Amino acid sequence: MLLIFALRDALSSEPLGMKETSDLERTKLAESMAVIPIATPLLAGPGSLTIVMLLSKESILVSIIAILVDCSFALLFFRLSGRITKALGPTVLVIIGKVMDILMAAIAVSFLTTGIIAIFGIQ
Repeated sequence: MLLIFALRDALSSEPLGMKETSDLERTKLAESMAVIPIATPLLAGPGSLTIVMLLSKESILVSIIAILVDCSFALLFFRLSGRITKALGPTVLVIIGKVMDILMAAIAVSFLTTGIIAIFGIQ
């Protein structure tokens, strides 16, 4: 499903659910749409967990500092997201959204290949 939604959104010129709306409503919705569904899982995803595990070999203090720095950057960008959105504009946000859709499709393909390899025991 993740692959289907990612490809559908990446290849579509209209965001989901906008076919039956007027042009004015489409414009307003497109400008206000800046939700990237992959953002939250990547904050605490495999990459973050791997870094914390690798840093925990050094010391627990280094891991805690790394987590706090990461959370501080995330908080800063979340708090400034309104200003960043205004500065980038709707066109750049749509481009970023399409790139994130392609990234989401790549992650979905990775999940599929990992599952197929695990099911069929391919080595």
